[in-house]
Amino acid sequence: MKRVSRIHTLMPALLVSVFSSQAVLAIKDSTPSPPSATIEMITTYTSYAAIKFSPSYLNQLNCGGANQYDHVVIDWKDAPDKKAMLSAALAAYSLQKKVGFGMGGCHTWKGGTPKATRVEVSD
Repeated sequence: MKRVSRIHTLMPALLVSVFSSQAVLAIKDSTPSPPSATIEMITTYTSYAAIKFSPSYLNQLNCGGANQYDHVVIDWKDAPDKKAMLSAALAAYSLQKKVGFGMGGCHTWKGGTPKATRVEVSD
């Protein structure tokens, strides 16, 4: 018998809630990017998640890292909506939906990467 993982069981309910029209999760949004990127990879760590997207977006934060234009970081300690933002990003990744990010401040990952303050998923 094929075993179904828990994420496959929960995914339909999550997708309905995220994609019923458009999902926007906001904190303080200093550098918005339009919902025109596709998430290529999500990597989670103990204290943050790094999200790689394309095409790259020239933001105004000047964080200094090599990944500052095609990555954002969701910092677990600084983002009150961290679970909702990560859930929206995972759903967008699994369905290859277009995303946009709000960015505010810099995280130290890879020499300086923008912190996500908003994840916007569109049709």
